Amino acid sequence: MNTYPFTDDHPLNNFSVAHPISKAVLAKLHRLGMMKKSQLKDGYFYYGFCHNARIAMWLANENTFHYLGFKGGVFEERIKHPEDDDCNSSLPVDLFKPLYELPPQLNPNLPVDDWMKPDKKEGLKLLLNDWVHSGYSNQNQIVTGGFSSQNSQKLYKTRWPQEPGVAGLYDRGSQCGGCSFYAPFDADYGLCCFSKSRHHLETVFEHFTCEAFQKESWGAHSFQETSPPPKRGKK
Repeated sequence: MNTYPFTDDHPLNNFSVAHPISKAVLAKLHRLGMMKKSQLKDGYFYYGFCHNARIAMWLANENTFHYLGFKGGVFEERIKHPEDDDCNSSLPVDLFKPLYELPPQLNPNLPVDDWMKPDKKEGLKLLLNDWVHSGYSNQNQIVTGGFSSQNSQKLYKTRWPQEPGVAGLYDRGSQCGGCSFYAPFDADYGLCCFSKSRHHLETVFEHFTCEAFQKESWGAHSFQETSPPPKRGKK
């Protein structure tokens, strides 16, 4: 899977069921994208839907998920996969409906209970936060009044602390407003249209920049490559 949507706007999230769940309803959940229990890996994190969480770890030996709470908060509870629903109550019963396995950097191969220790939890929350605000989660709905990616906005505010080459471009005035692939929305922000840029299809500030900068005037743009992109991290 190449993209990792981080959104509540999915049919699985809004699909309510009566308990216990019938085979017909399970089949519909699978058609909507819910992963089968047989596809889950012990100790791996999954993005999905339940009342209190969007991310949970699958514990095969316990046959349950363990919450890693919504947007990084930790809920130390267990929750079943819908295939194991055995509740006959008319009261609402929460189940975790997994949609996809999280990318490798969020599956650190820890023993299944180690990630709950305070030092591990904080590290995993940081990883999750970085992932949520990375390119995986660029959900640009054509934002026109600011950065569409918080990660890019942070790079601009901190002046690319780990990338002297990009900071050098900025200092020399090689900025988005003068890039041949910049499509302005107004006097401040525009869309990056360069497919070779890591910020492709993001809304960026005209004084932002990146290593793929293509020098042109600050007027009309040709949307053509004008020079080989500089190597990342080099001056």
